[in-house]
Amino acid sequence: MVKPISKEFNTMKKTAKEIVIESLLTEEYLDISSLNKKIKENCSSTLGYHSVYKAVKQLVEDNVIVKCQEGYLLSDEWVMENLSFLEKLKEHINETKGLNHEACDFSVFEFENIKKLNDFLRKVEKEHMPVFNKDKKSTIIRVVHHCYNYLLQPALELAHARKLKDHNIDLKILCHGDTPLDKWTKDAMEKFGAVMKTGSNAGGITSKIIYEDFVVEIFFDKKFLEILNDVYSKAESVNDLDPSSLFEKLINTNYKVNVILYKNKDIVKNLRDRAKGFFE
Repeated sequence: MVKPISKEFNTMKKTAKEIVIESLLTEEYLDISSLNKKIKENCSSTLGYHSVYKAVKQLVEDNVIVKCQEGYLLSDEWVMENLSFLEKLKEHINETKGLNHEACDFSVFEFENIKKLNDFLRKVEKEHMPVFNKDKKSTIIRVVHHCYNYLLQPALELAHARKLKDHNIDLKILCHGDTPLDKWTKDAMEKFGAVMKTGSNAGGITSKIIYEDFVVEIFFDKKFLEILNDVYSKAESVNDLDPSSLFEKLINTNYKVNVILYKNKDIVKNLRDRAKGFFE
């Protein structure tokens, strides 16, 4: 089992091992001499050659770095374990502090069905933005393959759209599909305050929910999309729709839904600006 370094790099006084690791973060290979030279040039530390050598030897024994013919480099195993630990920390913060915590700039989630996904999305909306603050004008942009939620729970979807509108929130929807069911959904959603564009040529690969300060990107399993596309492509009108059959197919199929939540301001602005362009 690889042991992560216990102290952070940003402490005022770094250990020799921490300095060595930090020096290898931007290098593919360094031998002892090159490592010692880099430390002297870039660090205020007074580490001597012997201290660097001793630190390197200990890090090799701990499987934090590895030695090859070209020099020393960080262990892939150690890197992956630290990344895994970081994700666990984010999960802990998500559960205890909420997704709006400043540490959650980038988070990854996985769900085994769309019900758990939808519960998560409502939780995000409730916890992490002033969606229902009437004093603040806001816009939510959904980029979807199809608005499948309207097929499965139309009353809840329309009530949510109305609630957003009543609280000064503009809901805009970019729908990739342009089938009769998509157009039927558009007519219903727009009666309740949303603005929806079908055949938008957006949302064909992933779906997104774009808020003012963060983005939720959803990666649906291929099997899920095949079921969805089959229903939408075969129904020539709403009379051909059997919601119970669709729901049964979805709950009896094993699939995963992966989600990435972005809070990086540049990413959010870029996606919002591009999405807004489809409505101009």
